[in-house]
Amino acid sequence: MPQFAPDAIIEYFNLPGLSEKDLLVTLVSKGVNVPVIVLSRLGTEEDVIQNFRLGAFDYLIWPIGEAEVVTAVDRFLNQMCTRREREHLIHQLKETSNELQQRLWVEA
Repeated sequence: MPQFAPDAIIEYFNLPGLSEKDLLVTLVSKGVNVPVIVLSRLGTEEDVIQNFRLGAFDYLIWPIGEAEVVTAVDRFLNQMCTRREREHLIHQLKETSNELQQRLWVEA
């Protein structure tokens, strides 16, 4: 069975008895590590904090303009690019370190 693995989720729930927190809890319980941008009609400060604690990447209040959503997605993409660059540099550093250690071992 193929797995669906999105890079991010932009979610807006307007269903009675179901909230964005339910989605976040479900994702965490299933071990799914996907950044979620939450769109919500109402949100107390406690709701916002709880969503971030549950792993939300961003929290936007509905109604919202396209520019705000695009800004949130840009922020996410920039963070992902930075993370991938950092991981690539760490990998290169480890490879270089291993090569240097091997050279020292051979020369010794």
